[in-house]
Amino acid sequence: MLEDITGAIFDMDGTLTDTMYIWMTTGSLYLKSKGIEGDGAFDDMKISTMTLPAASEYFKERYGIDATPEQISDDINKLTEEEYFEKSVLKPGVLDFLTALKDHGVKMCVATTTDRYLAEGCLKRVGIRDFFGAVFTSTEVGSGKQLPEIFFQARDFLGTPTESTYVFEDSYYAVQGAKKGGFPVVGVYDISNSRYARNGIVMPDAMIEACDVYVDRLNDIVINWKE
Repeated sequence: MLEDITGAIFDMDGTLTDTMYIWMTTGSLYLKSKGIEGDGAFDDMKISTMTLPAASEYFKERYGIDATPEQISDDINKLTEEEYFEKSVLKPGVLDFLTALKDHGVKMCVATTTDRYLAEGCLKRVGIRDFFGAVFTSTEVGSGKQLPEIFFQARDFLGTPTESTYVFEDSYYAVQGAKKGGFPVVGVYDISNSRYARNGIVMPDAMIEACDVYVDRLNDIVINWKE
């Protein structure tokens, strides 16, 4: 599988780094810092699929927070800094897989919903920033991963054909966005999506069905490289 790969677009949280857990509680923590109880897991699950500006607008409108969306975004990011800068780790098998792609001339970049300074700091901490030609963020692109725009911009940077540019994702909504853009998709298991049912969608069954390839860890992928 993936014998035709020329370009690779990687999600960060939950795909490259074991950091998806951060966003499973950050919304609740932010609201509590403002003295607001909120809707707990519902809020956390809802914002986990949003861009940070959209999540900030959501909190402002739903809870009447007396701050600009930009201030809310800054406050939310600050809550995650210690986790990204001091505690983040690679998921198993990532380094081996990235090294194999690099050795065979595959062009790579990152497309993430995490803001740039956090993403750059995290990738540098875990020692893989130099594998990637660029980092694209949903905030800068102005679009969440439900739509393919961030993947299009990443592909254009790589200069590789859509049909041989693989998107690596752990989230179902992002897989859907990449498939809308015509990209082949590799789904990667993450405990945050290990088993739940919402709106008739059962995980990870839906992920497995939606992806071209689905793996527990990236180095489970064996590529028979064409010479």
